[in-house]
Amino acid sequence: MSSEEGLLDIIYLGIFVILSPAFDTRFYLTTKPPATLIDEVAYAVRHFHSLLHVFSLRFFILLDGVAVSHSYVVDRMLAEFAAAAVVFAKAIHKANNDDEGGDETTFSMFTEHIEGILQESYSKVVPYYSRCVDRCHKDFVWTGPRIQILPRSEELMSVFSLTTWGQLLDLPTHVIYTVDLDPGPPTTIHQAGKRRCRQDDTDPVDKPPKKRKHWA
Repeated sequence: MSSEEGLLDIIYLGIFVILSPAFDTRFYLTTKPPATLIDEVAYAVRHFHSLLHVFSLRFFILLDGVAVSHSYVVDRMLAEFAAAAVVFAKAIHKANNDDEGGDETTFSMFTEHIEGILQESYSKVVPYYSRCVDRCHKDFVWTGPRIQILPRSEELMSVFSLTTWGQLLDLPTHVIYTVDLDPGPPTTIHQAGKRRCRQDDTDPVDKPPKKRKHWA
């Protein structure tokens, strides 16, 4: 995890584990999935966060020369990956509707699962996720600047603390936890299956998100 490639590989894997219930048909077949399956996913997610904790103790990250918390990279990738999955699913759903009649239920349930996971455990990334969906974000990989990873040492940290304000929770040039300066039409998590990208509709109908129970 001391290299950009190594860190991103771990984060990719962790994000897929977090969102895996939305991609696993076993979470759709019954009212409540088997307890062993729920425990398996929860166990994997805990280990992912443990790896991130170890990383934060040993290294810090620079983006465009700015020190940011590793949580910024993880949360940004999680929101963008989730948005790309929904945008991709929407494209398939639209093609099926045009060609074969499609299945509204499948797309709605998938979107509900994705958004349920974010709302329940990662609610702070929901606004950014919504903006990404509205912009039809299609990248499943890291879209930010090159990640520089430096080891934590007394020498580096002492110099570092004199020249910066420390590790930022948000990147000033690409904020994810606050609203854009020019976000366009207001955005929320829409009713599942009813989301429309800006390129399709510049006047989306917003509805308040509904809290739903999710097993993960």
